Amino acid sequence: MPAHIFARLGMLPEDIDSNLASVKASKEAEAAGEPGAAHQMHADEFLIYAYLQVGQDEKARALTASMRAVGDHMNAMPGMDDMKDAGHFFDNELSVIYPMEMHQWKTLAALTPASGSKDFETFDIYWGQGVAAGQLHDAKLATAALAALDHSIEALKSSPYADYVSSMDIKRNELLGWKAYAEDHPQEAVTAMRKAADQQDKLGQGEVDIPAREMLGDLLLLEHKPAEALAEYRVALKLSPNRLNGLLSAGTAAEQAGLTGEARAFYKTAARQTDFGAHSQRPELAHALSLTSAAVPTSHR
Repeated sequence: MPAHIFARLGMLPEDIDSNLASVKASKEAEAAGEPGAAHQMHADEFLIYAYLQVGQDEKARALTASMRAVGDHMNAMPGMDDMKDAGHFFDNELSVIYPMEMHQWKTLAALTPASGSKDFETFDIYWGQGVAAGQLHDAKLATAALAALDHSIEALKSSPYADYVSSMDIKRNELLGWKAYAEDHPQEAVTAMRKAADQQDKLGQGEVDIPAREMLGDLLLLEHKPAEALAEYRVALKLSPNRLNGLLSAGTAAEQAGLTGEARAFYKTAARQTDFGAHSQRPELAHALSLTSAAVPTSHR
């Protein structure tokens, strides 16, 4: 699956084309009664993430909304397929990724696991709740989300996917960071989030994930430390090139730090990557476009 490479390198048009081809192949496999049909969910997963990075927000939303039906369909299919029973995992994961990328914190906080999910399939939901709790400064939700994440991790240890447990330390430290922030312990929050970022630098980031170092930048920006946040965003963008929120947040940090030229450079990249906001209503992108209007082609104004 070449999209794994394209996603990590930030080659977004190639990522999208590759996964559209993968979806087509999965549908052809289903029509022919051959194994491989359920791999559509994996390709859709990558498509949602890639669409979010190029500002194709409605395409991402629609695919996210359809994931539950696709998963149910695959689960009901006769025959063997190695991803046939992964619908709940993908549904839970992408139900989190979309609002998290769109900064819809109240929606994220209110998520619950897909009906029928096993405990080991629910960790993304509680991770999302914990991130939202930090952004909303809701200490009670942060505590509950961390406890639920721990329960899911315990279930994961004895599941067929126990090899994912090592990456759960990253998510857990992220939640410890957001919990500390919600409880007004800023130094503890930064320490925990930095630990998560350092762990992820060593272990590697999932293709469909929010970089922990970008999240550290977000935390520092909330703590009114734009110069420190910018340093983290710069590193995050080297490790995860062309992430839209990384570009927009780096621009915000640079702008707040008084580095107008660098802010505009980040904003221009975001503008070009999203076809100058042609398919997105994100306020952060609108702000970026307002500062780079001189670089916007007349046809996009």
